[in-house]
Amino acid sequence: MAAINVGSIVESKCGKCDDVTGHVVMAMVGGSIVKVECRACGSVHKYRPAGASLPARAEAPVRRGRDGTIITPPRPAPRSAASKQPKPARPSVLYEQWQTVLRRRELETPLPYSLTASFSETSLVEHPVFGLGQVLSIIPPDKMDVLFEDGIRRLKCG
Repeated sequence: MAAINVGSIVESKCGKCDDVTGHVVMAMVGGSIVKVECRACGSVHKYRPAGASLPARAEAPVRRGRDGTIITPPRPAPRSAASKQPKPARPSVLYEQWQTVLRRRELETPLPYSLTASFSETSLVEHPVFGLGQVLSIIPPDKMDVLFEDGIRRLKCG
């Protein structure tokens, strides 16, 4: 019998295929096979000898209503672009600060954002992606917290 090494082909139980298929040995520890890659579906998983069964999944306990009917928990809705949840309401304090920033824009011209530019606290910044913002704090040596319409972001600065 030939020695089994990384790259050898062995029979293993694949959970994705739900069958015993040929697998390529991906990793070994102390002469034991640890990880394999299924040649049929390409999934990488722990080595399960051909006769081994997959671990059983824990089932949720059955809940019954007062009248004896089985209560099934609601399934989560699938995540798709159409079913995205609306953003949570922003804290009123940040919103009020943002309104103040908008009023200041009429009095001052915001500085264009740049990684190498230097800013001071309370200066207005015009970011190409996030829009208008106000520097809240400088974090030495090269970062700053900026209040934008969608919240506070930490940016690099000079």
